[in-house]
Amino acid sequence: MSDRLDLHSYYFTWDELSFKLFRKKRCPACGEKLKYLYKERYIGKGSRNPWVIKDERDNYTRDSWYRCERCNKEYSLQELMRVASQKEK
Repeated sequence: MSDRLDLHSYYFTWDELSFKLFRKKRCPACGEKLKYLYKERYIGKGSRNPWVIKDERDNYTRDSWYRCERCNKEYSLQELMRVASQKEK
């Protein structure tokens, strides 16, 4: 185990972040509550920030999605947002 913290990157638009934090995620097909899943992916060493000179920590990004345990369908956050916006119209 490393004695230093690794860097993790998250990239969300404001709409994605607010949907992720404040909306209930339900399966569009059956209405069951969705389970949040993720996989961390190594993207290299060193800082992604050009202002940091000597930073040799490991960098990871997180790929995430939602899965319905009843019908076993998977959805990205963007797909859930699209379905929710269509239902509101």
